[in-house]
Amino acid sequence: MAQENDFEEFYRSTRQRVVTVLYALGGNLADAQDATQEAYARAWQRWSRVGGYQDPEAWVRTVALLTGRGPARRAAGPPRLRAAATPGRAAAASSRRHRPAPATGWPRRRWPSR
Repeated sequence: MAQENDFEEFYRSTRQRVVTVLYALGGNLADAQDATQEAYARAWQRWSRVGGYQDPEAWVRTVALLTGRGPARRAAGPPRLRAAATPGRAAAASSRRHRPAPATGWPRRRWPSR
């Protein structure tokens, strides 16, 4: 019974902060509330362990953030692969875009044979 009371007090004192953080990060109140509800349900299932943490609210926030990102990831589809953005690649791409047309009439450069 004490464990249940501890969780209820924890829920009442922290729920609004968790929803506010998720809403501020995601911009959608309904999604923030859904992710918060899921995180507290998971916290309740593991309350014997989570309740002993130094900051159980941090655990709930983390779970809510990870839970809330799931629908967005599914809606976005699979990730697209991109080439690594290194300074060398960026410079090469930039030089290709702004390269002048080859001049005509110049002699071709000849490399010495080996």
